[in-house]
Amino acid sequence: MNSSLLTKLLLALILGLPMLSPRAAGQSCPGFGDCLVYHASPGCASMGCCSETCATIPSCCSVSWDSACVDYALSNCELCGSPASGSCLVTHMTPSCDDAACCGAVCSIDPFCCAVRWDAGCAFLAGFSCVGSPGTCGDPSSGPCNTTHPSGACADQDCCEAVCDADPSCCSSSWDGLCVAHAASLCDASCVVAIPSGSTVEIEVCGLQQNDPCVAGSPLLLGVPGSATGTFANQTATWADSEVVRVELADTNGDGEARLTINLASEGASFALVLPAGFCDSAAAIAIVESPNCSFSQLSTCLPVGTYDIRISPGTATAPLIPGPECANDVHWVLTVQSSDPCQPPPVGCPGTDGCFAQHLSPGCSDVTCCSEVCSIDALCCAIEWDMICVTQAAVLCDLPPPTNDDCTSALPLPLGSTAFSTLGATAGGPSAPANCTQSANLGPDVWFSVSGLRGTYSLSTCPSHDFDSVIVVYEGTCLQPIDIACGDDSPFCIAKARSAELEFVAQCSKTYLVRVASTAASSGNGVLTLTPVNALPCSCSGDFDASGAVDGSDLASLLGSFGYPSTDLDLDGDGVITGADLSVLLAAWGNCP
Repeated sequence: MNSSLLTKLLLALILGLPMLSPRAAGQSCPGFGDCLVYHASPGCASMGCCSETCATIPSCCSVSWDSACVDYALSNCELCGSPASGSCLVTHMTPSCDDAACCGAVCSIDPFCCAVRWDAGCAFLAGFSCVGSPGTCGDPSSGPCNTTHPSGACADQDCCEAVCDADPSCCSSSWDGLCVAHAASLCDASCVVAIPSGSTVEIEVCGLQQNDPCVAGSPLLLGVPGSATGTFANQTATWADSEVVRVELADTNGDGEARLTINLASEGASFALVLPAGFCDSAAAIAIVESPNCSFSQLSTCLPVGTYDIRISPGTATAPLIPGPECANDVHWVLTVQSSDPCQPPPVGCPGTDGCFAQHLSPGCSDVTCCSEVCSIDALCCAIEWDMICVTQAAVLCDLPPPTNDDCTSALPLPLGSTAFSTLGATAGGPSAPANCTQSANLGPDVWFSVSGLRGTYSLSTCPSHDFDSVIVVYEGTCLQPIDIACGDDSPFCIAKARSAELEFVAQCSKTYLVRVASTAASSGNGVLTLTPVNALPCSCSGDFDASGAVDGSDLASLLGSFGYPSTDLDLDGDGVITGADLSVLLAAWGNCP
């Protein structure tokens, strides 16, 4: 009998409420009706829900399953359609979820979701399998961008538009976990832009506009191809810094035209105007590209050969000024420029409607230059569908910057729950795969995470990742001397078992673990990595001053070092002074934390 049921039975005894005996309750459990719907017969179809409900309301098993029984079941039973089950779009440790139709659809694919727990794979499936209602970006009633909700879109218009440009389903259907992950990547003001090696660095004294010839100084000259980086550093209440990069397009075939391709990213919203050299009026702009936040946006257009100024400014093209104290926060930007010739019409299928770095069923992709380059190698990408082979080629041909956590030394902290990741543009690095883990000794492109401050058993999973065949390896030690302690390849518990990885490892509070997600071949793609507690334990308890997970000699030394002195950090009995009473409490708790 579970603890909540035992508590209810004891409460019934104290209050003198009538109860069914276990045998009497069992006579109508399980019954024949839906536990969440009124019916005239006693009992309901779920044995667990029926027994718990009838233990509290005996008439549910002796008379009928009336509205009181239904209300109790809705509040307490973890069944498909019950609010007690939790949102279908969010991971939780109990089975089922609150939307009956969505729950049924997911559990028909993966019964684990209704039998054991609604893990990240279930929430991931819900985002694809369950129909949500469309929404409007900026609508206050649509919900925040950093939480899931059944309706599409979110209240922050700029963030919402950036996310829905990357994944249109976030506005046309539910705002699921992947939309939240996109928002964290595209809208988080704390993001860090990746700067390509060899970039030309803008040097400008804060408070001066030395690289804007329309104000003072000279433009930053950049060869083609090339990349430049700098900061928006001198924002004031009435105007904002702009940087001007000057490029020259060459004519290699005598047709008088060349294709200019620009990629722009910055730590905050930014935009770039392409102007004839020397022009200052934004109305003369030939083309515009906008980057929402640390996400590279691309512009590709054919222009007459000649010299052009690319004016980069913070904000958006419709709201270019960002008031703020002068030199308070440097905001980095990165611009890459390429040119191709001849400037010929793109192949049929280019541009498409969806992004070039995400798999989709429609042919082509939204960036005409990238689309053309990929389809010139693989015509099927423009004739049938943009599959994972096309995505992988796009990552190589279209100069997709590597993920920020491409190397072990730049591992990102991994929180509990689901974290979206991408190995597109990543390189292969690190030691060979551990023996008896995967048939591929040399792993493909990988990304790295770090985990610390945990104690107990935890699971890591990429289930259900459909983009590429993934492997997860957990290491102790350092990037220079990693020691593998766990490895997972094909998961037998995932519906995409030939592609997804899963493992469990035991963590200690004092250690930091390196988590590597890699492919078993040269392919790469997108996925979701989920860190879930299986048997989590606290990292500290009363007397465990160093949070090692145990009360030991280190903690005793700390206490004795303050003996007789006032202290709040080491005071165990609450009298404000370290005395023998505190020593007694510490010795009584000696050993591993419970």
